[in-house]
Amino acid sequence: MKKQKKITTVTDTPEQSWLVRMRNKAAFAVIAATAGAFLNMYTDALKPALTSAWAWMQDQAQPLSDDKIIAVELRFYIPTSVDKNRSFEAVSATLWPTKCKRAEGASVMNTFDSGTRDSYTNAIVNITCRASGRTLVTLTPQNGSIATLYDGIFKDGEKITFAGVPGSYYAGILTLHLLDTKMPDGPSHPVNKCQITNTCAEEFAKEINHR
Repeated sequence: MKKQKKITTVTDTPEQSWLVRMRNKAAFAVIAATAGAFLNMYTDALKPALTSAWAWMQDQAQPLSDDKIIAVELRFYIPTSVDKNRSFEAVSATLWPTKCKRAEGASVMNTFDSGTRDSYTNAIVNITCRASGRTLVTLTPQNGSIATLYDGIFKDGEKITFAGVPGSYYAGILTLHLLDTKMPDGPSHPVNKCQITNTCAEEFAKEINHR
């Protein structure tokens, strides 16, 4: 008769089990970190393309109404320690839907023009729009880097605050409006008929006498 071989079972000690678990955790951490780094690089590379594709879909699905105008206003506030006579400087621009719906969209570049007065705002405002009404507002300061103040489809009357850049501009508020160009329904009446008939003095006198 053949002798049966004795099977010996080797059991890891607690110390060996702990080392195995720690080694597995370390390997998993290295794999996760490497995969995460590659995923971030891949996402960053695709982000411009994904943003552009999403903006194009918005253009096709929800184009800006032809009776709406995009109005943009920026107010740069001035501290009283700098000028007690003025509280802010402002620059504004409008964009028409016919231009926003062009293949290349529309773009307006503007600077603050103070005329004969001193200006405390030294920056270039760049505003672009797409067919969907998606609006991009950036500020190029005299000092520092370009700041993106807004990029998206805004709600009428939306306000965005922005920080100042020393030597270029003070902090302020960006306001975005959708202006309506549609003519109101019904008959139109002059606000002051007396200005047309040149009888405002007489009508005013009658109103005083009836009081």
